[in-house]
Amino acid sequence: MSAASQVEFSSDLAESLAAQPAAQPAVGRYHWKSYLSAAAPARALEAVPEAHTEEESTNPQGFSTAPNIIPSSPQTPTLHCPTPQNMESSAAPAIGSSTREDAELPHLRNEVSRLHALIAPSAPPRGSVEMTQDGSARLRLKRELESRGLDRALAERLLTSDDAGTDGSASYAQLREDLENRLSSLWTTDPCIGRPGSSPRIAALVGPAGCGKTSALVKLAIRYGLGQRWALHLISVDQIRVGAMEPLEAYAALLAAPLSAVDEPDLLGEELQRVCCGETRPDLVLIDTPGYAPAERERASAMAEAFRAFDAIDVHLVLPGGLSSDDLRETAARFDAFEADKLLFTKLDETGAPGALLAEHLRSSRPVSFLSRGHRVPEDLAPAGGIALTRLVLGERPV
Repeated sequence: MSAASQVEFSSDLAESLAAQPAAQPAVGRYHWKSYLSAAAPARALEAVPEAHTEEESTNPQGFSTAPNIIPSSPQTPTLHCPTPQNMESSAAPAIGSSTREDAELPHLRNEVSRLHALIAPSAPPRGSVEMTQDGSARLRLKRELESRGLDRALAERLLTSDDAGTDGSASYAQLREDLENRLSSLWTTDPCIGRPGSSPRIAALVGPAGCGKTSALVKLAIRYGLGQRWALHLISVDQIRVGAMEPLEAYAALLAAPLSAVDEPDLLGEELQRVCCGETRPDLVLIDTPGYAPAERERASAMAEAFRAFDAIDVHLVLPGGLSSDDLRETAARFDAFEADKLLFTKLDETGAPGALLAEHLRSSRPVSFLSRGHRVPEDLAPAGGIALTRLVLGERPV
């Protein structure tokens, strides 16, 4: 059959098939209905180059060898349309999709690795105590410090060391040991009560309401009154809070120690003169003060003025461990007028982020005197030490 006859036959066949409803959609690599369209004569002419003339002449049926669109015999033309049984097997993926997927695989692998590194847990595998990657160990320690209440800048400064991990091979245990040494060297402690050389020794506890001043004072009284057999005298100027005298009265009776109540700060100096110059001079005088709110700065200033008039008073600023760095700094600033000599930390059993205490200690440059945690008297009060404070910041029991 000549090329012109073949084109005419293809055009007639396309028109006859277009008039009949299709039983099944054509699913496969070639769509016979779209191929045998009204424009089939033009495409057929383009699809029969001169290079194929030899192949056409050798075909025993006399037809062109165009792929799967010309019937195998002129008498019974056949079309290879997929049936429901072979539709799934005849479907082929889009040309080039496999190539694109292969090209995207390295990028996807890199993205998965990056996401895995971001969400991977900071803790080492179970049973492991070290991390061999210096960067990973430092990152883990940095996260631990931040979770314990240290700000990011201080945590990064603490983890900057000239002796550990300079070659990138320091383990977690080595870096933690170096961190403990650096933390211990930062703390300044002075676990003493009263001014050195003063007789009697006088100590006052100041701080915000609810910080545990009275409880800490009772623990100090038991520690020195019963533990060291010191003669005590207790003074309360906390006449604002209802029931403030009751716990002091009970423990004063237990210790057989006198208890004085002062209504106004102006009368504190007079009472101290009477106690210190009396016939039965005590070894230690402990002064309990009210907790001043931010709106009570004038009352706090009056009390601070009374303290300055009697310069032998050892002032301990009591700060609870549950405050954030900003709140702790603001709270401590409200008591700057007292010019506290030392810091006393309380309620350490109620906080999981005591790192703010280190920041305030470094900011104020005041030594830490005592650490209080729990309600047991006097077991839950201990002298402050660099090792105990370091263990506190790192999440271990300090006392």
